[in-house]
Amino acid sequence: MSYWACPYAARRDICGCQSCLQGNCGYSSEELSRRSLWDIIPENETQNEKQEVAALSERETSSFFEREIINSDKKAIPVQFAYHTLERAGQRFIGISMQDISDRRASELALAKSEEQLRQSEKMRAVGELTGGVAHDFNNLLAIVLGNAELIEEKLPPDSLIYHI
Repeated sequence: MSYWACPYAARRDICGCQSCLQGNCGYSSEELSRRSLWDIIPENETQNEKQEVAALSERETSSFFEREIINSDKKAIPVQFAYHTLERAGQRFIGISMQDISDRRASELALAKSEEQLRQSEKMRAVGELTGGVAHDFNNLLAIVLGNAELIEEKLPPDSLIYHI
């Protein structure tokens, strides 16, 4: 789990973070110190984040939720994080606990794919059983028709026109 802090101000400049956060984002500590929280959050999520941060005035921490952050390569990284309010030396900070969940997301996608393949496999098995049952029933009916045809053939005189068909 990574941890970082931003002053409790409108810009939300990042003033400190752990090295594992730097690894997740791909930014150096110096680069992160020149950025704000809004620089690493996708634009379409900024409004949601501002609401989460504004809600911190009513409580000390947010629950964990999943979002994406933008790394130095401009790629979105799925993360789980929560905001916390901190006070140090009379200054208020927003602390952010963050965990990269890329591996978990990949595992979830692989599991979903496996489950879908299992469902397809079960469907194919059911179709195979149904087809086998239909073929068996058809074979039983065909045996009856052929058996009756043989009985009729035995009763026909050898000089009958139908006998030679």
